[in-house]
Amino acid sequence: MLHDVLEVCPNVSHKTLVHDFGLTQDELNIIDILTAHEGESSQDHFQRVLDSQNTKALLIKYCDCKDNAVFLLEDYEFTRNVLCKDPYQEQDKYKLRMDMILKVLEV
Repeated sequence: MLHDVLEVCPNVSHKTLVHDFGLTQDELNIIDILTAHEGESSQDHFQRVLDSQNTKALLIKYCDCKDNAVFLLEDYEFTRNVLCKDPYQEQDKYKLRMDMILKVLEV
């Protein structure tokens, strides 16, 4: 996802996204909503996405949460051993976030 690219690749800018990918202002706005700001906690970032009320951003975030909530065996090991987090708590966090998005979308 392009918001992940902006979070981990400091040399990629909005100008690059417009020039190389031909993104529209609406698409850039969605990417801005989905991109975590430096120093922003995961919960604060998620709340900002909810507060945006942007349907497209919320649907993308829902899919991102759904993807993060599905763990394979190696995901459990990575989450526990590398991220030092409880994989079951992480799954629950993403499932709760999915429910919260659906409530905002009134689905």
